Amino acid sequence: MNEKLHLKIDGMHCESCEKIITAELSEIAGIADIKINAADGSGELSAPEEVSSETITQAITRAGYIGVVVSRTREQMPQTTLDAFEKKVVSPMIGAQEAVIAKAGMTPSEKKENQVYLALSGMHCSSCAGLIERGLKKVSGVSAVNVNFAAEKARVVFDASQTTVEELIRAVEKSGYKARLAVSGDAEAERKEREKGIRVYWKKFVCGLVLSLPMLYFMLLDFFWFLPGRVAILPYIG
Repeated sequence: MNEKLHLKIDGMHCESCEKIITAELSEIAGIADIKINAADGSGELSAPEEVSSETITQAITRAGYIGVVVSRTREQMPQTTLDAFEKKVVSPMIGAQEAVIAKAGMTPSEKKENQVYLALSGMHCSSCAGLIERGLKKVSGVSAVNVNFAAEKARVVFDASQTTVEELIRAVEKSGYKARLAVSGDAEAERKEREKGIRVYWKKFVCGLVLSLPMLYFMLLDFFWFLPGRVAILPYIG
């Protein structure tokens, strides 16, 4: 028996967030009809009743967000409809998949597909995210890449028999950015990294402001007679 789950998700900013969460939830067996909305921070999906709410929220956490299952409602599906679906759709799909694998001369166990999340740093705009995505897609064995500029994360699906996490990190570095393996539940480390970045930008802002004040002062001398030092300085600057 399937259930309809309604979710509340915090931390989403854009369409990339939706894709990352959807991809992570899709890894859970039996999950279907996933709909994630970054605009209002909501989501819904269909899942077997044996899939616990904790499993769902843990998947969202792995994607780098905070999720809560708001409600679960049973879905009724007639057995005849289910049987017809399995006969007409599922079986042909399985047969087609086996045919493709046989044609390629592979067995399902030969493809070792892994999924990792990389924590990124050095991005300034969506173009940076695009550069990183293109760089990762050039790596042999990479089948899917989603770069989230707002969360500074990248989700990479790759064949472990063709490449490694170290090669993925080097690909990001070749694009001009920094990357490290994002550890599940490493929220504290991410918070400290963001605070460090904010401090760096704040120092740059203060330095720029201090260096700009003299120029700003001379620009305003002609317009505001009450500025201190105006009478003494004007004869020397014309």
